[in-house]
Amino acid sequence: QGAGDQGVVVTEVNPNGPAASRGMRAGDVIVDVGGKAANSPNDVRNALAQARAAGKHSVLMRLKSGDATRFVAVPVG
Repeated sequence: QGAGDQGVVVTEVNPNGPAASRGMRAGDVIVDVGGKAANSPNDVRNALAQARAAGKHSVLMRLKSGDATRFVAVPVG
């Protein structure tokens, strides 16, 4: 395990929700949200709340699935 192995594991995704429609799946690891490192579920919640408070309609999450890393824009409304 290297220093870059932090993140928050996605345990459940609403199959009918916006995250699932953008390809987020259980087992993915959220590495950062809106450019801020995600080391705990609280970090993810706080970043989403800050984006909402700033009037943003979506936030960019960096996800790791196995060896692949990708960005997903998730609505925060």
